[in-house]
Amino acid sequence: MTGTIIGAWRIVKSVLEQVVAYLYSHGMRDLLEGDALHRLDTANDPVERYKALGTLEASVTLALKAERQRIALELREQGKTWREIGRLLGGVTAQRAEQISKGM
Repeated sequence: MTGTIIGAWRIVKSVLEQVVAYLYSHGMRDLLEGDALHRLDTANDPVERYKALGTLEASVTLALKAERQRIALELREQGKTWREIGRLLGGVTAQRAEQISKGM
């Protein structure tokens, strides 16, 4: 069981590192809690790791929301309608596409 947990943690850590690297490379570093990944990696106390994970999750969620907004606005600037943008964003409605462009 412990081996399974450690293996799962390695996968989660790898994915988080990739997300953080992407966000840093796209100028969104300020949206991330600076030391959350480090605390997550180094904390021995499971409660501290849980808190760090929550902080990192909130930061990544905000950053991804900002990236979705940027994409929707970029598509709009290209002259696409909200309906077209909705289709391109995975089949959401025109109204939802517009909401995404407003950061909602």
